[in-house]
Amino acid sequence: MFSLFQEVITAVMDFIFDDDEDLDIVPQVFPIPPPPLEGEDLSIPPMNGVQYLQRAIEEKNKCEGVITVKMDLPPQPNLQVIHVPTKKECSRELLPSKDYQQSVTADFSKLRLKMESLQKKMEDDITIRKIRKALPDKEDDDEWLKICSLQEGPDVVRECAVGPSAKLCLSMSQVKIWHVLSYFPDWITEGSLSLADSCRWIYCLLACLELPMEPDVYFTLRQISRALMEHRAGLESQDTDSLPHINLIICIIGRYFRQEDLADPYV
Repeated sequence: MFSLFQEVITAVMDFIFDDDEDLDIVPQVFPIPPPPLEGEDLSIPPMNGVQYLQRAIEEKNKCEGVITVKMDLPPQPNLQVIHVPTKKECSRELLPSKDYQQSVTADFSKLRLKMESLQKKMEDDITIRKIRKALPDKEDDDEWLKICSLQEGPDVVRECAVGPSAKLCLSMSQVKIWHVLSYFPDWITEGSLSLADSCRWIYCLLACLELPMEPDVYFTLRQISRALMEHRAGLESQDTDSLPHINLIICIIGRYFRQEDLADPYV
C-alpha cells in the first residue's frame, strides 16, 4: 500500500513539473566547490572563493550535530527563594460531602444567572444609580470595611441596601468588586469582620463576578480560600457556627471557579 502511495505521489509531481525540467525549487546561493586536492593544506588562508568554501565545508564537517556546554557557574548566595503556600489541611469531619459540594455549585450557578438577568433589568433603576454615586472609591478600604461591617457608610447605602444585598452588589462596577474582594483575605486573617459576615459578602460579590476574569482576580480568590482554610484548620468541632460559611466559599472557589487544587476532596 505504501509503495503504491509513493508511486502516485511521484506521478503527480512528475506531471506538475513536466514542463519545468530546469526548475530549481531551492536555488543554491553558492556553487558546491570540488573537494580539495590530496595533501592540500587547508590551514593556510584561502586565495580565492573556491578555497574559502572548501575550508568552510571542512570546518562544518568537524562540528557535531548537537553541541552541549558545561556551565561552571560560581555559587549564588543571594538567590531569591519563592515559597509557594501549601493547602492547609483540617480534620476529615470538617469537610463537606460530595453531594453538598455538587448541590452548592448547582445552586450558585443558578444564582449567577438570576443576578445577570437582574443586572440587565435594573441598569436604569433610580436606587441603583443613587447607591452607585454614593459608594466610596475602590481603594478606600477603611470606608468599605465600615459598609461591610454595617458600622457606618453613606446614608443612601444604609437605607437602600443594608448588608450584602443584590442592589448594593449590582451597583458596583467589576473593578470595585475586584478591589473589595482583595480586602477580605486580610480582614479574615486579622478578624476585622466576623467570619459569617465576610462569607456573606464574598458569596454575593462572587455571584456578580463576570467571566472571564483577570489573573489577579483568581489570585485574590485563592488568597480568600487559603485564609478560610487556615481558620478552619483551627476549629475543633463541626458544630462551630462559622464552619458552614467557610465550606460554602471554599467549595465555590474550588469547584465553580475551577481552582481544583484548593477544592475540598469528595468524602
